[in-house]
Amino acid sequence: MTLFTSDIDTRNKSAKTALVYLLVSIFAALFGAVYEKFSHGVYSYSMLYAFAYPLILGVLPYLCIAIGKDPKLPPTSPRLLCHFGVATLTVGSIIQGVLDIYGTMNYLTYVYPVIGALLYLAGVVSAIVSYKKK
Repeated sequence: MTLFTSDIDTRNKSAKTALVYLLVSIFAALFGAVYEKFSHGVYSYSMLYAFAYPLILGVLPYLCIAIGKDPKLPPTSPRLLCHFGVATLTVGSIIQGVLDIYGTMNYLTYVYPVIGALLYLAGVVSAIVSYKKK
């Protein structure tokens, strides 16, 4: 098997992106643990599982690209849409967790999952369309 320099660059970029998402997942998990440690026994599932968005939607796809047989990164626009979607979902989950632990509600927190999912799906669809053109 011959690796071209573009394959190596793609593997390196996707591995670095997966590492960044892993660090964000670890930070979200630690933030949730520390926040709930000082919340006097009150916990929120939104805060507990905020780490799952960057782990599942960030680490896994880029790790699959990095270890795949023919690595191809999508163009910049679809990747950015996916990054924005993951960030929106993660931040929205943390904000929902903070409000749950505080004991209040806000109807605006329901916007985060919708917008985050739409951004992520727009990135995935855009990436699929760009692959089909090639």
